Amino acid sequence: MIELHSVNPARILGVTGGSLVVGSVGDVTVFADRSWTVDARLFHSKGKNTPFDGATFPRRALATIVAGAVVYEHGRVLPRDEALHS
Repeated sequence: MIELHSVNPARILGVTGGSLVVGSVGDVTVFADRSWTVDARLFHSKGKNTPFDGATFPRRALATIVAGAVVYEHGRVLPRDEALHS
């Protein structure tokens, strides 16, 4: 799973990432094994158009960490200053 979704895309795109070794970028998303249904009305983005509206998926993102800072947690996008100090 990690090879498919992290290591290989980073290699193909020629970008850093795809690893959690010391000194790496430290971008990671934590998932829970619980189903959820996409509701575009709840998107944090101004854009609400998606082909996935109403689709059900088996896993849901609980948190996203970018460059070592938590930027999304339990459905809430953290303000930049709060994310940098979490």
